Amino acid sequence: MLIYRIIQEALNNVWRHSAALTTSVSIDFSKDGMTVQVKDDGKGFVIGEDLRFVEAGKIGLAGMQERADLLGGNLSIQSNVGRGTLVTLLVPYDRWKKQTAV
Repeated sequence: MLIYRIIQEALNNVWRHSAALTTSVSIDFSKDGMTVQVKDDGKGFVIGEDLRFVEAGKIGLAGMQERADLLGGNLSIQSNVGRGTLVTLLVPYDRWKKQTAV
């Protein structure tokens, strides 16, 4: 459920904020784990070096980070103004397996 909620929030952010023309979601599985990517060609935004989303008023991103932490995963967000955003979630196999066993 945590993985689903991260994807859902990423797509909500695209819809609400990005003005994107195209968006893609990819999910790749390997022996090491799962990689989820949500990519858009929207307006992008500036990410502070410290990635303190709550302090920057980015509550949705903070929630995504919190869920990734609960999974033992890694969330990265890359964004460039005028060039879109890429959200990448890496979840180790043992943690991903626990999420799907429910």
